[in-house]
Amino acid sequence: MTQEPAIRKLLLKVGMQDADSKDTPIVPNTKLSKRDCPSAEQATVMTEEQRWYRSVVASTIHFSVWTRPDICYAVGKLCKFMHNPGKVHIVALKRLLRYLAGTADYGLKYDFSAAGQAGRKTGVYGHYDASHADCPDTLKSTLAYVYSFSGAPIS
Repeated sequence: MTQEPAIRKLLLKVGMQDADSKDTPIVPNTKLSKRDCPSAEQATVMTEEQRWYRSVVASTIHFSVWTRPDICYAVGKLCKFMHNPGKVHIVALKRLLRYLAGTADYGLKYDFSAAGQAGRKTGVYGHYDASHADCPDTLKSTLAYVYSFSGAPIS
């Protein structure tokens, strides 16, 4: 399963169809913060940019939930600033779009045939990871998980 046509359509809509690709959806060790949000006066000047940000992040949420678990972390971090995104957040979103430009054909493969199961664990398996107190504003932790059934991600 892939959403390549929808990703290409989004990239065309935002004018990034020819963007140079990046190898990661977010710069490693990036700490997005409320301190990066604009003041009320600055936000009034950035109204169109903020509207653009919200629209594009909403599209990436759809991709991350259905076929692109590789972008979930970055999308989750960007969603925290939907109420008042600043320049730093917009730059991080553009990085994600550049990653998508280079990986638009990525997706999920579900192969439940006997040949596809050779060497795979059967049953339900889960993996998780946590980053303790990684939010500089609240010191809350980030938790990520993936559950697989017979080698295919299901959640």
